[in-house]
Amino acid sequence: MLSRRPPQSNAKPMLTLDARRLTRVLGFFALLAALIQLVLGASPAVVIIALIAAAAGLYGFVALGAYNLGAWLAFFYVLGNALIALYAKTLFGQPLDSNLYAPLNSFVAVTITSASLLAALLRLLGNNRCNKSMTTEVIEPVQQASTGKP
Repeated sequence: MLSRRPPQSNAKPMLTLDARRLTRVLGFFALLAALIQLVLGASPAVVIIALIAAAAGLYGFVALGAYNLGAWLAFFYVLGNALIALYAKTLFGQPLDSNLYAPLNSFVAVTITSASLLAALLRLLGNNRCNKSMTTEVIEPVQQASTGKP
């Protein structure tokens, strides 16, 4: 029977990406933008909830590393839904909660989604560290069902 394992390679990536440095820079600018938002008159609750969402997504990126697809999912989710809003509203001089019908509810939904994504990714990370392969868990039952062998 043929093995479905990918070939092992010792090749190093051409460009190295330091996830910690990237999240430090984005986190610093998020904190700076949050302070400016408070000066602009944004609701402190909305700013804090947005920062929690950003922290959850950025932590997921750091915890899984820059060479993990799940880490990039968490990163782009929080970038597109929390950080860009925070940065853009600050650059335009608008409070974070302006032009939204329910700003607190919106950012709570983003925070819950970001935290849920973080929990799922950390759960997968924990499973992979216990030497359980998701592909083996999926492929073996399918092979057993098709061959009729237990």
